[in-house]
Amino acid sequence: MEVSMKIYESAPDSFTSYSFSQVARPRVLTGLIILVLCFSGTATAASGPKATVEQLNAEAAVRAAADSAVQDSIDSISDGFVVSAIGDIGPAGGWVFYVTDDGLHGLEAAPVDQAFAVWGCFGTDISGAESTAIGTGQRNTDDIIRGCSTAGIAAAVADEYISPSGYIDWYLPSIDELNLMYLRIGPGSPLPVNVGDAPVNVGGFGTTFYWSSSESDGGNVWGVYFGTGGPVGRGLKDLTDAVRAIRAF
Repeated sequence: MEVSMKIYESAPDSFTSYSFSQVARPRVLTGLIILVLCFSGTATAASGPKATVEQLNAEAAVRAAADSAVQDSIDSISDGFVVSAIGDIGPAGGWVFYVTDDGLHGLEAAPVDQAFAVWGCFGTDISGAESTAIGTGQRNTDDIIRGCSTAGIAAAVADEYISPSGYIDWYLPSIDELNLMYLRIGPGSPLPVNVGDAPVNVGGFGTTFYWSSSESDGGNVWGVYFGTGGPVGRGLKDLTDAVRAIRAF
């Protein structure tokens, strides 16, 4: 679109005319693609009579239309993002238990348990699977699958899970991620449905021990008992315990 603008010089009866072409240029700002309309082109100077009130009003209308187009683009793109909160149903149909970036990103647990399974490879140290922090469950899971070829182990069960909505990027949580699940969407949640109610287990966890992907040593792994008190503890790798996969969004 061609836009003309008139810029007054020092003399009251002359002006300089500039012509610009309007182009769309995308910019990425913290995950949000904003379509910024900007002006570019070459300027040519010319002299002429003083602009009329009608011409000035027309130029102001052009500028207002451009500003409105920018805002409309921002609004239409922003509406496509989902902001999640703790306890919400996540993008893949699971339960949100951790958020960042004001709810644009975070972690969600699968809507149901996957299975009861052994952790696997009792007596073997799995290189790289000792991480405990939030954000390390995926790497632990990859290292376990790479280092333990036993079929049907907890990490493989989580990795192979496909949610009802078709998402396949699940993994076994680290111990800090698992404990946060207990505290945020499990029996340890402080969020009651009504004032005075018992804590809500929105994730539907069983009263049992759940595996994490955080290895303690060659024979033991960290986990959480989803019963009263929810203590973090260690379980023998060759025991059969519950698996609940998670994913990042």
